[in-house]
Amino acid sequence: MRTISLGAEPVLCLCRWEAPDWFLAMGGWEREDNLRCFLRYVSRVVRSVGHLVREYITFFAPNREAWNSGAVLSLPRRTRVLSHMACDHVRAYRLIRDLREQRGWGDTRIGMVLRMAPQRELRRGLLPMTGRLNEQIYESLTIRAMVLGEFRPPLRNVLRIQRGQWCDFVAIHCRPGVEEICLRKAGEIVDTPLLLMRRGET
Repeated sequence: MRTISLGAEPVLCLCRWEAPDWFLAMGGWEREDNLRCFLRYVSRVVRSVGHLVREYITFFAPNREAWNSGAVLSLPRRTRVLSHMACDHVRAYRLIRDLREQRGWGDTRIGMVLRMAPQRELRRGLLPMTGRLNEQIYESLTIRAMVLGEFRPPLRNVLRIQRGQWCDFVAIHCRPGVEEICLRKAGEIVDTPLLLMRRGET
């Protein structure tokens, strides 16, 4: 409310960084049964504050979430986490739009934040199974799945998401000095409005 009173339009981030402990105790993003929990949460939030907020971020750096979790030690677990989050992003996108349209709240914008330029960690061997596949999963495969509904192996379309345009914008989260490279790389993957979010601005 204070943000609105100052004349600034809020952007509501539904899931940032690590999932809550209670969700992780239930198996987190690895369990397909848990995906409904996130959608129930999204529904409650939009019903409560949807009249105040028209811009939403479903996930803030889901690729970082997968790398920071225990899934880092297993390629199948890592891809399962990202596959589930991508599916839930699309379902949340549709749910938010439906709820706001039902109530006559138009002009909705929904996006996600992707962390980019992690290659230095991969090249230094700080993560297991380094190499080209890791980079593709972390960046290009994740953005294709979440923005376009295009699930390329090893990501799996477990909820049979249809292809389409499932983001109104993508914010690129990167460290200073690599902004142009990151924006160019993302622009080569998807034709979606790109925003820049430098490290330290969040």
